[in-house]
Amino acid sequence: MSKKPEKKGRKEYLKEYNKNNRAKINKYKREWRKKDRAKNLNKTRVYDRKYRNSRKEKQTCMNKVQWAIESGKLVKPSLCECCNSKRKLEGHHRNYNKPLEIMWLCYPCHGYIHRFDEWEKWLPSEAELHEIWYKATGIEISLTINKGLRAISKRIRGEK
Repeated sequence: MSKKPEKKGRKEYLKEYNKNNRAKINKYKREWRKKDRAKNLNKTRVYDRKYRNSRKEKQTCMNKVQWAIESGKLVKPSLCECCNSKRKLEGHHRNYNKPLEIMWLCYPCHGYIHRFDEWEKWLPSEAELHEIWYKATGIEISLTINKGLRAISKRIRGEK
């Protein structure tokens, strides 16, 4: 018995088609965007205005932080305040009325804080914290990092 050649699935076919017809596809997309932009320009403007107005306070705060860093009034640390890693840091504001009070966190820690924004109602046990952190980052945390996360959670709740 001889083996039949395997048929390509839809995914493989589309991958090969896109690879072979890149210029044609890009041309089609450019034309579609031009046509669509002209058709929906007013809707887009209204949406953009609503979006900007809905986060004006946040944007003003972020602009002030950027200006403070560039002028030297604010120094961005090199380590995450939560896990002490040397990853790229992001600023986290608890209160947008105090734009220069920032927690400098790496991406995983910042995401962790945003996923659990009701800290008054939720404070995990050390075992739960360990498990949640491992699921979020894939990193087994040490006792010092665990203490750091608990300190961050207390800081967010306003405790000392």
